[in-house]
Amino acid sequence: MKATGFSAAWLGEPPFDPRPLMVWAGKLHGWMSGFFKDPAEPPYRIILRYNPINAGGGAAMTNSFLLTWGESAKDGEKLKGTLAHEMIHTWTTSALGGQWYGEGIAVHYQALLPWRAGMISSADFLDDTNATARRYYTNALNGTPDAEVAPRFWEDTRIRTLPYDRGALYFAVLNGKIRRASGGKRSLDDLINEMVARHRAGRAADDTVWLELIGQELGDEGRRLHADMLAGKLMLPESGDFGPCFARTTAKFRRFDLGFEPKSLVGDVKTIRDLNPASEAAKAGLKNGDVVTYAVAVDSVQGDPARLFTLKVTRDGKTFGVTYLPRGETVDAYQWARVAGVADAKCVY
Repeated sequence: MKATGFSAAWLGEPPFDPRPLMVWAGKLHGWMSGFFKDPAEPPYRIILRYNPINAGGGAAMTNSFLLTWGESAKDGEKLKGTLAHEMIHTWTTSALGGQWYGEGIAVHYQALLPWRAGMISSADFLDDTNATARRYYTNALNGTPDAEVAPRFWEDTRIRTLPYDRGALYFAVLNGKIRRASGGKRSLDDLINEMVARHRAGRAADDTVWLELIGQELGDEGRRLHADMLAGKLMLPESGDFGPCFARTTAKFRRFDLGFEPKSLVGDVKTIRDLNPASEAAKAGLKNGDVVTYAVAVDSVQGDPARLFTLKVTRDGKTFGVTYLPRGETVDAYQWARVAGVADAKCVY
């Protein structure tokens, strides 16, 4: 591929043909360059390799990303969202504090931009939207203030995912408010591209500038929304905020619940403590004092309501596996459903 723009390489032979996926990503990268008004498509490199531990994740570097595949990520189609998310970071770097901006905007756009580009279906967009909504609205810690996220980031996956999920839904709420206030003439896109342009030109693109921009669009209402997000208040888009094809509804899901103190999984020696005797973990045979290891990203387990979690347990000199579904109480969570009678061509928002 071109020396500038997009290129890709892979180590070994993945269980899927990586060529169509990389061609897709290259086309999307070019489309994003236009969306973010870049005067030239910047270089971007993807390296694809096997990882038995955190398959489907990777490591971000300057204008590049190391993407991994493995037993839990063997479908190239399911890696598209990760690629889109990571490429968005190329343009949305800023000086704002906290991760709610950088990660929230990447989640907000990770399916929206490919959908607008005609590179994924409306059903794919809806699935991505509902996955974010499900993880956020079932999160028992979704009221945690933003100021507590960084100090507690590594102690609990439910804290770690908040900047991504709450940030994305904050941007959806903000976008809806801007569209309504302007009669459809303005949107979140205008604010994000202003931030991108400022950063590209070496001008200020920090929290003060962001508050000025939302204040210009919405006045005190915009500033209150931002303060509410930082305080941990629930971010709930209106029914039509994802476009005319989708309406807000609710569905029942079991909350993510490890069944023990999440900080048990922090540190070199991971020891189970504060086990809930009524939890699925206890029912599967886990006990307080068990020393455990695991080979998956807990964040990804949190996001999939059907995914089992396996711990390798050492107890009384013996080592064995304990597998269970890390879910607790059933709760109602907001979701969006396809509206009948609206043509697919009119969906993109």
